[in-house]
Order: sequence, then C-alpha cells, then structure tokens
Amino acid sequence: YRAEILEDQNGKQYVAPFPEEVTKAAQYGPGIKAHSVYLSQYQLLPYKRVQEYFCEQLQIPISDGSIFNFNQEAFLLLDDFEKAVKYKLMTAGLAHADETGVNIGGKRRWLHCMSNDLWTCYFPHEKRGTEAMDAMGILFS
Repeated sequence: YRAEILEDQNGKQYVAPFPEEVTKAAQYGPGIKAHSVYLSQYQLLPYKRVQEYFCEQLQIPISDGSIFNFNQEAFLLLDDFEKAVKYKLMTAGLAHADETGVNIGGKRRWLHCMSNDLWTCYFPHEKRGTEAMDAMGILFS
C-alpha cells in the first residue's frame, strides 16, 4: 500500500490512512495475493517465475516466503469449499474415480481424482488404492 501525502501552504503534511487490515510497514493487498496464487497454482508457474513477473511487469518485489504464505492462506480459506465438494461427490448417484502418478517435490506420488459432471476433487497421496481413497474421505468403506 502507498499513502497519499498532501501538504498545505504552511508546510503541514496530511497522510491518508491505510485500510484497517493493514497492520505492517510492508503488506500486500488481496489483489496481489490473489494474482500470486493464480499464477503459482492455476498457471503452475514456479515461484522464481512468479517473482520475475511481479518484479519486471509490476515493479513489486516479492519473496518465496510471501508466495508460499499467500498459497497457504488460500488453501485454508478453501477448507469449507473442499468439504462441500466432498459431500456433493459422496452423495452423488454416480462418480468417477481415477489416479495418475505425479512428481511432487522430487518424489513419486499419486494424484487421485473423484468427479462427476459438476464436481471434481483432487487428492495427492503417497500410495495408490484403498488406503489413499480412504484418506481422501469420499468413498464409503
């Protein structure tokens, strides 16, 4: 955030107030956070490329830690949505289940998917099969 500073003819300065949620000397707003999450999670850009974009295109330096924190904040805010999607799939008359191998942090993992015509839930897990599907919490045992 940047505060507008005005000065009257007597030299007295007036500084515009920040929004209430701004509590630190340097802080990113919801638009910057959302943009960062979009680039790193939806567009799947590595943190380094997200940093380059913000620095080169927007003249906003941003750290790895900030990008991670923005993603973590979005993850936590989506908890209720995730529960709703799982409930919708659990109570659906028909759902498709699949899995595929993925590399997460240099390790082989399995990306499990449950979906129907309206809802999709992805769930990474170290294992395939029943153990992973039970951990996903959608199918009844």
